[in-house]
Amino acid sequence: MPRAEYRDDKASKYWLIEIDGSEITTQWGRIGSTGEIKTSEYADTIEAQQHYEKQIDAKINEGYELLVGDGVEVESRTEVSSVNPQLEKIIIADPEKLESWLVYGDWLQAQQDPKGELLALEAALLATPNDKDLQVKVKAAYQKHETQLIVGLEKYQKQFKVVEWYMGFMKSVRVGTGDEDEMGLDRLLSIILNHPSAKFIQKLHLGPDVTEDIMGFESTFDLLAERKTPQTLIELHVGERDLDDVRESDDDYYNALWDISSTEVGFKKSFCDAFPRLQKLTVEGGYPQLETLVFPEMREFKVYTGGLPQSTIKVIANATWPKIEKLEILFGMENYGFSGSVIDLVPIFAAKGLPKLTHLGLMNAEITDAICEAVVKSRVLPQLKTLDLSMGCMTEKGAQILSENKKMFQHLETLNVDDNAMEASCEALLKGLCKNVIFGSQEIDKADEDWVYTSVGE
Repeated sequence: MPRAEYRDDKASKYWLIEIDGSEITTQWGRIGSTGEIKTSEYADTIEAQQHYEKQIDAKINEGYELLVGDGVEVESRTEVSSVNPQLEKIIIADPEKLESWLVYGDWLQAQQDPKGELLALEAALLATPNDKDLQVKVKAAYQKHETQLIVGLEKYQKQFKVVEWYMGFMKSVRVGTGDEDEMGLDRLLSIILNHPSAKFIQKLHLGPDVTEDIMGFESTFDLLAERKTPQTLIELHVGERDLDDVRESDDDYYNALWDISSTEVGFKKSFCDAFPRLQKLTVEGGYPQLETLVFPEMREFKVYTGGLPQSTIKVIANATWPKIEKLEILFGMENYGFSGSVIDLVPIFAAKGLPKLTHLGLMNAEITDAICEAVVKSRVLPQLKTLDLSMGCMTEKGAQILSENKKMFQHLETLNVDDNAMEASCEALLKGLCKNVIFGSQEIDKADEDWVYTSVGE
């Protein structure tokens, strides 16, 4: 019988569910009590199974930890996770504070939790990072406890990968689906986030999700916004379209599983409100719809698309992120959803609210020549170290504009104009514009009179 528990400073509750044909029985209450029991009858076994799975998903989304079962098949659980909301809250407040981890590690060891041993070893390695013997011990300890660290998640290892562990807990995780008969991204993500080893995840890379007719990630952002976890999250990439790094396979099937124009992505203000500590965000997908961008700690933002609508361009240009250092925008093609003009980028060119911006990418644009004309007159250019105008449709006209304003670019460390539509002769025009000019390869046909296209479209 699947069992789920919820624990925080104020409550310790359990919830049980059992299905028998067309009947579902649930039991809930305070941990240690008999609680209440309810049995419901459904029209048939199919309807009962649907309600069974929905109820489990609902409890996972409420923050319950699934201790036995994943909602479809019952599994035995060999590890009982130690929970200390007070110490965990201190770590969540500042995951970089080693002292908090050491106190937590002492408590975990007292509970005979294997994470306590891992934490102690890693903390020691932080103090002496070149200690090879200690490095071997840490690696051996993770191998020893590997089964316990992911207990209950073994069957999903084709769909997720722990990229990095830290102090016995998941630090960086990659999740996606590559087959229609696998568990959907949102549901699997909920199960992983409720796992005891996932309390302090800092980096999430999500996608693809081929279980849907159209690969969309709006629901993924909604799920994260509703859960408001992981509270330690500082880096998020939503919209990955291949699984090569998870499958570790040479099979081309898992490479670029979906055309970017056939995907949907976007989020609402509630997502911004839920993750004010986010520092790095990559949004990848067709026709991105962003309601607002308010991130007080954001350092890096990238939108990767083949069709950026004018409404989203305006949201990005008027974002509130006073600490942003790196901003990359791929615009795409009109045929795949791009709309707008350089006028929509005026706040960026004026460096409005961008005191720390040093890297600007205005990429993959049909309007690269117009961007060149605007950037040489901009207030933001003097503060930049790198400017990326690659993947677009820059022609000799754009190159001439940059060349005529050579003094405006002398301070740059790098100017990237690779993968545009310039003649080979333009390389001489741009040579010496700054310390490092990346001319790369060019494709003249990208700016053909009859058909203009960017590097990323379909």
